[in-house]
Amino acid sequence: MIWRVIFAMLLVATVTLLGIGSRGRGEVRSVPRAAFTSNAEAAAHQDSSHEGNADRGQELFLLGNLACRACHSLKPGDDRESAPSLFGIGSRATREEIERSILEPSAEFAPGYKNVTIFLLGTEEALSGRLLIDSADYVIVQDYAGDEIRIERSKIKTIEVGISDMPNGLTQYLTPQQFADLVAFLMALTTSQEY
Repeated sequence: MIWRVIFAMLLVATVTLLGIGSRGRGEVRSVPRAAFTSNAEAAAHQDSSHEGNADRGQELFLLGNLACRACHSLKPGDDRESAPSLFGIGSRATREEIERSILEPSAEFAPGYKNVTIFLLGTEEALSGRLLIDSADYVIVQDYAGDEIRIERSKIKTIEVGISDMPNGLTQYLTPQQFADLVAFLMALTTSQEY
């Protein structure tokens, strides 16, 4: 009896991993690959022989296993705590910038989404949060309680930049065609379209 339970659990895990029967379509997805560990691997994933389909990319964004929509909105001005709205991203960013933001989410940050730790002079005290304003004279950080704190540059020892809230390696769950489709969808998001 116990072997039947174990077999059933293994079968369910295999079906889930392969995506068989996903959304009732019976399509088989790639087994997840390891996260990209170098630019060469990332470049290999960006196989230019795959022309993206924006409709399939929209389905991946809205319904796919990447959970893009859990953090990103597609409505104008609907920036969320965890991620900016992607409304109009196709008008603001190049294809290469969009690809890089998916492949290397910590390479660049949208304004207000850079996680930092600020170490203050003359103390062991540090402050962590999101860098909202970075001027020559001061910075403003929103701490994780939601409070905005202004710190004069003259009081700052160092600022360490953290990683993005968007996880690395999301593309391990995509085939090169699906990656091209997702990028095509994001490129199609102009300021004249709202989802």
